[in-house]
Amino acid sequence: MPSGVSIRLAKLANATLFGNSSSLLFPVYGFIAARMVPQGLQAAALLLALAGAALLEAATSFRRYI
Repeated sequence: MPSGVSIRLAKLANATLFGNSSSLLFPVYGFIAARMVPQGLQAAALLLALAGAALLEAATSFRRYI
C-alpha cells in the first residue's frame, strides 16, 4: 500500500475515534463540571458505554496483529 494511502486512512481512523469518543467524554465532563456523581441508571449507562468503547478498541487492536 502506498504511503499516501496509509496516511489518509490513519487520519480517517483518528477522526472517527475522536468523533465517537465525544459521546462518552461529554457526559463525564458534564458530571465533573457540575460536581455531581452519576446515580443509578446514569452510572450504569456510563459504565456500559465505557465497556463498549473498550471492546471496540480491543477488537481494533487485535485485528492489527492478525
